[in-house]
Amino acid sequence: MEGQDGYDEAAILLATGVPLKRPRRWHLLFERMGFVYSLDSVTHLTDLGRQLLASEAEIKAVRRRVGRVAARSLRRYQLDNPSDRKVNARYPDGCTIHPYWAILRAADRLGGRLHWDEMNRELMRLFRDEDVDPAIERIIKARAEEGYDPKQGGTAAFPLKDRAYDGDDNNLRDHVGTPWLRRASAGLLLTNPGSQGDGYWTIPEDLSDIVHEAVSSPPPAFKSFASEEEWFAYYSSLDEGEVPRIDLRLTPKMRRLPKSINLDELTAGIVALKGYYKPDILRQYHSGLNYLDKKHFVILAGVSGTGKTRLVKQYAYAVHGLTDLNDKDPLYFICPVRPDWTDPSGLTGHFDVFKNHYTVPPFLQAVLTANDYPDSPVFVCMDEMNIARVEYYFADVLSAMETEEPLQIHTQNVPVTTSLGFPVRSSVPWPKNLYIVGTINIDETTHPLSHKVLDRAVLIDMSDIDLGVLFKSMGDENADLKWSVEKCEGVLEEINGVLAEYGMPFGYRLAKEFILYHHFWVGKDEAGRDEKSYTAIDDMLDQKVFAKLRGGREQAKMLEQLSAKLKEAGGGDKALPKAKKLIARLQRELEMYGSFQANR
Repeated sequence: MEGQDGYDEAAILLATGVPLKRPRRWHLLFERMGFVYSLDSVTHLTDLGRQLLASEAEIKAVRRRVGRVAARSLRRYQLDNPSDRKVNARYPDGCTIHPYWAILRAADRLGGRLHWDEMNRELMRLFRDEDVDPAIERIIKARAEEGYDPKQGGTAAFPLKDRAYDGDDNNLRDHVGTPWLRRASAGLLLTNPGSQGDGYWTIPEDLSDIVHEAVSSPPPAFKSFASEEEWFAYYSSLDEGEVPRIDLRLTPKMRRLPKSINLDELTAGIVALKGYYKPDILRQYHSGLNYLDKKHFVILAGVSGTGKTRLVKQYAYAVHGLTDLNDKDPLYFICPVRPDWTDPSGLTGHFDVFKNHYTVPPFLQAVLTANDYPDSPVFVCMDEMNIARVEYYFADVLSAMETEEPLQIHTQNVPVTTSLGFPVRSSVPWPKNLYIVGTINIDETTHPLSHKVLDRAVLIDMSDIDLGVLFKSMGDENADLKWSVEKCEGVLEEINGVLAEYGMPFGYRLAKEFILYHHFWVGKDEAGRDEKSYTAIDDMLDQKVFAKLRGGREQAKMLEQLSAKLKEAGGGDKALPKAKKLIARLQRELEMYGSFQANR
């Protein structure tokens, strides 16, 4: 309730969903303990209170890390193993079941809840992993029946099986290796209903994605072990990389590769995120990223403001099923390229001697994330990729991408601790689920791409834009903008048509800001709207559209055409004075000096 009224019961319920009785009493108690204080009916945290909140977050993070290890370890446990066999007791031939995986898979598929009797009656009878899913389907069907009660064996219409264990001291499963729920949860992955509970063990909400991830794939293949020592060496340790080092909560849609998604679905997702692109651009982009199984590298070229960077983000969000660009996508990374990059350290990091750790930049974090979650697509946007020489800083990445050899990170013989809190070896495997998209502008501030780079990428030119799509979308999304769209679209399309002919078109960004500026200045005041409209258009032509004009005698006809378009824009001879004056100045410069430049 920090920043709100922590004394008010209704306010607490609205903000937290917790029906707290007598909140004033609790507030005063916390005040005396030094956690909070109240000024002018507003609750504030003390430094002690902030530390407690931070500690809670750390505890939850540790709980998730332990949960990941527990889930990965328990899925390895097999019922038939040297440690749980008795001298005169053995499981039948073909007993391959991994009971903890089976229990957690059942709980995951059954809405995060598994009743003790459901496990006893259906799962404890099984000896093979392939029989688990049919048993879960039986429980699902039984639950769908009216009057379902697992303690009574389900329903008469769809009964569950008899109990596998019902207090028999000689029962093999109980005393040789019954997968008790308490053991399957390790006190962490399943919550005990307690003596007053209804018998349903539940997966904690904050660990549900971890359990789902662990049981979505089949368990390890059954293994035969010659001794307990051999069994424990296998069961008590995990392979490197089996437990993700970066903790993420991923939805099912974040675990699907883009090539498995229909382009129409992705297009609808991009449109919902306010993406304005020609259908052919989306087709090329989707195909360019996915036509190869092991290499995904696209470069988007075009004039500034055509939505290159935005397309990368919108496509990633659409693939991951996110509907708001303000949300954080843990599988999307943006790497702004700096003009001083001459080596790969901007991508693969460097050792910070002052902080005594290896600094992990966004690109390396994306590579590590992709390795941690190999079934999920990870997107990297290399923004303004050619503002530095790509061959200088990108050579190691290009080599790893092409050869599928590990990516070199540092030169130390031992792993070094990173800024993310875990060690990293000198090289990491190149992930096949990493999607790299570079954006480039072609102007005097950038460097041309070499054949080495172009040969390894799919290059898509986004300079050809459809302003009509933008204008329609802006008007449909906000009715208040329709009048401004109607007043500006004709001028913008005519002017851009002339500029595009000479290689100087503008993009969606400029057109959108042009209309928003017009709408802001004109407003809703009916008085003098037309006059204010021409003023706003004149402002933006002068300070936005024409500000980048430059050229020589080859562009003389362009200036003539622009001058003619301004006269055709209406409003009389005195309309658009600043834009007309600027074009006239450029024409004089061209005549006098043989060249012109608007922004000097």
